[in-house]
Amino acid sequence: VDSYGGYLRFKVKYSLQRGGSETKEKPDVMLSGNGQKFIYRRGDPTFPDTINQREIRFTE
Repeated sequence: VDSYGGYLRFKVKYSLQRGGSETKEKPDVMLSGNGQKFIYRRGDPTFPDTINQREIRFTE
């Protein structure tokens, strides 16, 4: 995965099933290609029933 700068910006919203519980922490973004994988995890949680805005800066 090559990067020449820029940002990946996205919004995500999800809902839990009735009686459901929070899932365990998972990556916010997974990109793969050409035998390489990029995994991004943000420190703060992604909350249900809320628009969660994310921005990832690509450097090199």
